Amino acid sequence: MNRQRLAGSSVKEVIYNAVWELTGGDTMVTFTNREVIDLISKQNPDFRTSNVGCELRADCVNNPERDRQYPNRINYDYYWRVARGQYRLYDPETDHNRARTIKDIALHCWWYSGIPSKKKLAE
Repeated sequence: MNRQRLAGSSVKEVIYNAVWELTGGDTMVTFTNREVIDLISKQNPDFRTSNVGCELRADCVNNPERDRQYPNRINYDYYWRVARGQYRLYDPETDHNRARTIKDIALHCWWYSGIPSKKKLAE
């Protein structure tokens, strides 16, 4: 994968760079919210770590609630959720088909993410 560290100091970039440092850019290495928070706290004690979990979920490709909860975050496909509180870097070559399947399930199964609206069903 050709992804590299992000340059900048926004919340998203600080979190992504911490994840990059934890994983070494390897898409098979998993990490937790706590590991990211601990690393950021060591590097930048003034950083508000309460945003970490929200940012990870918002940029997680296989988060079934992402379209509804974070509508302006669709272009940021950074992470893949492995288990509750465990993530890894998203690999578009191997994860793309699985992400589409999960998104389809979330949109069409009332027991998974609520009853979809007529607008979503029409899309």
